[in-house]
Amino acid sequence: MNDINSILFDRKIQSHIEGEIMELIEPDAMENRFSIKNAFAGNDITNPRAVGNVIQDIVETNFNKCIPEGILKEFNTSLVRRSIADIPFTEMGDIAFIDKDGKYYVVNIKIHNVDLKFHDAHQNMLCRSTDDNWYSGRLRMTIEKLVRLYENSNNYFTILLIAYEIKDEKIIAKKCHFIPIEHLKMESLTILADNEIQIVNSNVISINPKQTRKMWMLALCDNRIEYFNKWIDKKNNGMKSDARNRRSYSYPQVQETINKIRNSIEYFKKVKNHWECAKK
Repeated sequence: MNDINSILFDRKIQSHIEGEIMELIEPDAMENRFSIKNAFAGNDITNPRAVGNVIQDIVETNFNKCIPEGILKEFNTSLVRRSIADIPFTEMGDIAFIDKDGKYYVVNIKIHNVDLKFHDAHQNMLCRSTDDNWYSGRLRMTIEKLVRLYENSNNYFTILLIAYEIKDEKIIAKKCHFIPIEHLKMESLTILADNEIQIVNSNVISINPKQTRKMWMLALCDNRIEYFNKWIDKKNNGMKSDARNRRSYSYPQVQETINKIRNSIEYFKKVKNHWECAKK
């Protein structure tokens, strides 16, 4: 068992789940569920969105069969919509379930074509890519909601990463990762303008299974505090050193934005303090 207190992330069980997911996407298995020709019209099989929708439907429908017998306590799509600590999970996960130990999992499915060039976003980039494959990296989870979710140690925000390629007009599964978000190294993530977490590049994923939730949350807070402080310094120095800046935008508006960001810094300092006091 690793540092996370969940039977699902025991490496043997984790590998079993990943292997079962891979088998779901094998060409023969997919042919048993639907006709490729009927599912894709024309060249749509080269469209990552169309393929992603098909794979996601298969995974959502059969995911409970990929969990070893005796582990699941409750599994159905309505769990995604339930509220924990007043947080609506309607748009945060694709699958949700409770294990036999009463632990609650929200699973976000991310699917991408390994042959497509993923937008190589810079760390902390605040804009979205226009690349056709970029959407596969969005996790639909904001930092604030993740902080609330992780107030309960029995809650897990889990990512199911599925990579595929198209070969001879067939969908071939290449790799699969079933991991809690805290096993993703910070270098693999970026934060959008609305504080939504995004995977930088689904083709280059750095995983550390020994990274605890406490370690990950502290790194996240340090990342945000450092970024916001640098942003404020840049704006302040720019307004002082370049008179043209004051004519190009409203100084009061910039100052208002700076004040909001200072509030965000204080927020992350409080979150960091909470996790510094946490056991693990």
